Amino acid sequence: MKSVLLSALLALLLSSCGFQLRGRLVLPAGLTALKVLTADPLNPLKLEVERTLRGSGVVLDASAGNVGELQIQSEVLSREILSVNDRARVAEYLLRYQARVRVVQGERELLPPTDLEVSREYSFDEVQALGASQEEELITEELRREMAQQILTKVSRAR
Repeated sequence: MKSVLLSALLALLLSSCGFQLRGRLVLPAGLTALKVLTADPLNPLKLEVERTLRGSGVVLDASAGNVGELQIQSEVLSREILSVNDRARVAEYLLRYQARVRVVQGERELLPPTDLEVSREYSFDEVQALGASQEEELITEELRREMAQQILTKVSRAR
C-alpha cells in the first residue's frame, strides 16, 4: 500500500513540475516529412539530427508529400581559455558549439534563420594531455546531441 501511495505521489509531483517523457516530434502544421540539408552530406550534426528525427518518428523521405527542409546553414565549434594556473598554463577551457538553422516548406518560411548555442566548461590537466583530448571529443559529441535536441525543439515550435 505504501509503494502505491508513494508512486502516486511521485507521479503527481512529476506532472506538476512539467516533466514529460519524450515522445514523437510534432511537426509544424502541413508537414508530413522533413529533410535535413547541409553543405556536407556527411556532416556529423546533420547525421545526429537525422538519427534523432528518426527516433522521434519523423519521416525523412524526400519523396513524401508536404516535405519541409531543415537547413543547417552554419555550425562552429570553438574552444576558449577560461583560466590559467599559477605557472601560466591553461587550467580550464570552454567549448562552445553554435549553429544557425532554418525551416522552410517551398516558399513558406516556418522558422526564420535562428542561432543556437550550447557550451561546456572542462578542466585541463597538462600531465594527462592524452586523456584531456579524449575528454574534449566526448564533450563535443555530447554538445552535438544537445544541439540536435535544441534544433528539434525549435522545429516542433515552428509555425
